[in-house]
Amino acid sequence: MHGSWPFAQLWFDRDCAVIRMGPFAGVAMPRWRVVDIELERVPLSRSTQIRFVGSSGEFDASVFWTSEAPTVVPALRAWGWPVPD
Repeated sequence: MHGSWPFAQLWFDRDCAVIRMGPFAGVAMPRWRVVDIELERVPLSRSTQIRFVGSSGEFDASVFWTSEAPTVVPALRAWGWPVPD
């Protein structure tokens, strides 16, 4: 699932992250199954792609696009998610 605000929302705490697109079902990613988070800045759109990488590839298509990376990335890090510096 690829989603960006305002069409998608990213919710997370220390145990789980969920990408949800409107009234449709979301993708729930338990923290213990996420081994990495990849960040990619997309200059032309002024957005950052946040990709959740699962232990067996199950979340590799789960990407959240945000223009609020300066807020979202430190919050993920504070909750213990594996975000690169």
